[in-house]
Amino acid sequence: MRTFVSGDVSLRGVKNIVPLPMSSQRSWQLDSVSHGLASGSFSIALIWRARDDQIFADDRIGLVNSAHDHADMIVYVNGERINFSQEQFQVRSTYVHFEGGDGDVVHTHATNVNLGFTFQALGMRITSTSISTQDGQLYENGAAGELKVFVNGVRIEDPPNYIIQALDKILISYGDENEAELQALLETVPDSARNLQGVFDNPP
Repeated sequence: MRTFVSGDVSLRGVKNIVPLPMSSQRSWQLDSVSHGLASGSFSIALIWRARDDQIFADDRIGLVNSAHDHADMIVYVNGERINFSQEQFQVRSTYVHFEGGDGDVVHTHATNVNLGFTFQALGMRITSTSISTQDGQLYENGAAGELKVFVNGVRIEDPPNYIIQALDKILISYGDENEAELQALLETVPDSARNLQGVFDNPP
């Protein structure tokens, strides 16, 4: 069972936390939060990092800062684009996120980050046949529409397990689009990631 720390936790609740088997880095973050609560004060930043690790941890994914790559990603539901530049989508995870008020470029800060993990970090969910939005609305393949995921113009069949690569151009769309409409959506995927890739790896 995965447990996360909220801002309303009693000392008894802290004692009942059972850490998952994680890296020393992740355990250190959780221990720091527990010690802070026990002493009567805690850091919001540390609680956020521990929550991030507890809910979004995946043994296949590397440590934070084991990578620093960028990809363009656009998501449509019934023709309406999800605006990831909104505050509720910004920097929700240390592993993968949108940042700086930008909603086009997804930043991956660990190796082996896949789309399933990315959607969890955004408070959403994606499977091979459905997508759930942040408000909990579920859109499944059926008469109303179909989920399509394209990476660099090629449709993929197992979206949750696709590992995001540097400079990928990702289109995710749920709806009943025809081929011409899908092509038009593909053309809306920007080419912004290349402006960031490598910039932070080799500072002047």
